[in-house]
Amino acid sequence: MPNTPVKVKRKKWPRKVLGELANFIEQFYPEGISLTDVARDLDTTPQAISNMFRRDDMKLSRAEEIAAKYGYELKLYYPVRKYEDGYQPPPPRRSYPNAGNLSGLLKYMQDSDYSMNFVAERSHLSTGVLTKAFEKGDILLSTLYNILDNINLYVTWKYEKTDNKNNNTN
Repeated sequence: MPNTPVKVKRKKWPRKVLGELANFIEQFYPEGISLTDVARDLDTTPQAISNMFRRDDMKLSRAEEIAAKYGYELKLYYPVRKYEDGYQPPPPRRSYPNAGNLSGLLKYMQDSDYSMNFVAERSHLSTGVLTKAFEKGDILLSTLYNILDNINLYVTWKYEKTDNKNNNTN
């Protein structure tokens, strides 16, 4: 009897927090995906990839690094608040030059006149945690989604192709 390869079906990755990232990664493996393939492309171990998706959480900076490994830049887009009658929101009391992908959320909060205290309280976070996130431009994705849920906001993930030479999948 000939030795035929057997395809093993794996469980689907959780889709709650890392769903957008999982969809992005899976597009590079049209013949099927394995943890070994992803681990090789991301310069890590299959166990690390498994743990990452089992936990269904990671820092925003790690998601940005993963997109860069595939030659893309991750950009988060938040809705823009529009005002009638020419109203201009007050200028921000503090700037966060390193907010990165969180800058859209910060602008929305400032335009909506949501204080750090208000957003932190609604999201059951400390103001310090929220402030540090904007200072560093990094946050756990589960925390980001918690904030968005509590101020009735959504985010759109977009991946823009870059000229990054680290693209290991081609």
